Amino acid sequence: SFDVNRKIEKQLLPMDCLGLEIDEKQGIYYSKLDPWVKEFGYDDLYDKAVPLLNKEKIEFNYDNKTWVVWLWKGYYVPVLGYGSEIGTYIRDPFEKFPIPKKIEYRGANEEEMLTVSYKLMHGKKELFNFEPQKHWWLAGYKSCDYIPAHQLKMVANITFPTEKMAEIFEDSAKGHKPDISHLKREGSTVKFSWK
Repeated sequence: SFDVNRKIEKQLLPMDCLGLEIDEKQGIYYSKLDPWVKEFGYDDLYDKAVPLLNKEKIEFNYDNKTWVVWLWKGYYVPVLGYGSEIGTYIRDPFEKFPIPKKIEYRGANEEEMLTVSYKLMHGKKELFNFEPQKHWWLAGYKSCDYIPAHQLKMVANITFPTEKMAEIFEDSAKGHKPDISHLKREGSTVKFSWK
């Protein structure tokens, strides 16, 4: 068993340097809207560096752009504990020093951000949640005993700028069954669970 209500204790790493802030009420670290890590984009190579995480990469085309909604959950490192993330990226290759390769995706800019909300569950217990907000990388981490990724479930809502974009995303997400389930579109909002 574990104490999901345990308060955040002083950590070894300065979390603001990682682009994180503290939500004292929920006892979690969460992602800032404009952290320095955004400058480094994202790439499939990064996922290979974190093998203990579950991830889903939902890629689709809309408005002459290739979009990716990336999902992650699991146990990160002892300092961060378990957590989950939803990131919105655009395929727009760029070079970024000192990474010796072309990075395939950049974080969504202000005009491209989607309205995202989700809760992270362990069985029937809610671990933490995010209310709807425009964000490009909505992430939360809770220092706690180890919880394996397969025991965590994300229940999410994403609101897109148009119903057409929501429909295209929904069709792409259907290709990720059975991990992505309970897909339901209401206008420009898509609801789903990720186990």
